[in-house]
Amino acid sequence: MEQLIFYLFIALGFSFLCSLLEAIILSITPSFIGAKIKAGSKYGIYLKQLKDDIDKPLAAILTLNTFAHTLGAAGVGAQAQIIWGNEYISLVSVIVTILILVLSEIIPKTLGAMYWRRLAGLSSYILRFLIISLYPFVLVSRSITKLFRKNKERTVEREDVEAMSEIGFREGVIGKNESTIIRNLFRLNKLQAQDIMTPRTVILAADEKDFIADFHKENPSIEFSRIPVYSETIDHLTGFILKDELLENIIRGSGNKPLLEIKREINFVYEGLTVLELFESLIKQNKHISAVVNEYGGIEGIVSIEDVIETLLGIEIMDETDNIEDLQKMAKEKWKIKN
Repeated sequence: MEQLIFYLFIALGFSFLCSLLEAIILSITPSFIGAKIKAGSKYGIYLKQLKDDIDKPLAAILTLNTFAHTLGAAGVGAQAQIIWGNEYISLVSVIVTILILVLSEIIPKTLGAMYWRRLAGLSSYILRFLIISLYPFVLVSRSITKLFRKNKERTVEREDVEAMSEIGFREGVIGKNESTIIRNLFRLNKLQAQDIMTPRTVILAADEKDFIADFHKENPSIEFSRIPVYSETIDHLTGFILKDELLENIIRGSGNKPLLEIKREINFVYEGLTVLELFESLIKQNKHISAVVNEYGGIEGIVSIEDVIETLLGIEIMDETDNIEDLQKMAKEKWKIKN
């Protein structure tokens, strides 16, 4: 009976360990490994080596598991035949199969999937030992799997990060705003300039030949900090003026100057430019505002660096002089009333 228990322990014990290690190594995420390495943890480096060459730990686990099942099942069967005879072999086989299924598959894999963070450190050392101990078998297994291996796939996709941000918010790991920023960040490469611009039909613009005083008289309450200026028609934008600079000239009594004397150069970008490319362009050229043009060079609208940041943060940015939250919405409503 002692030998039967010994063989049963081999079959269940080693198989339990193998299933536990397999669940742990497959559950460990790249972000967890990166955090451990950044924290200076030695086992973080071991885990990275194991995950980068996942064939090695899996081959070692499956080799040990196969030995345990084969030796344990054979030993239990032989001892059962000696103790109870052939008539109970079938019953013993059924019992052993159920025990293996529950005690060495279901339970350990569930535990590994649930507590992999706590067990990751210990498992890294055990797996390194198994790989070294069973290296000849690991080497043969790797040689076989290389025949069927395709190019190495990425371990993390964009969708994974977006999903993790949503899960992190639901579980209270990160805040709602943080989750929103992460998800919006991935949209910057999909959205285009035309998606966030203020359309030309609702742009407040001025003829560059207009006098400062006349423009201010017609527009005494300007909500926008930058006003595009044009020559003849809005399709020929030549630059923009700053509201503060306009008011300074009014205060100094220089309202008789034309707007073109205080205008600044405006940048032009294609409407199909991604928001991420637009942001990089504005930063590199040290520009705050750009005119958006179509493929024929026609003006489609105006976009600012604030539009980009608002898209990222998911909120409207207001400075000390703003009293209206969504200026694009306000401009469109005014255009509807006027027409």
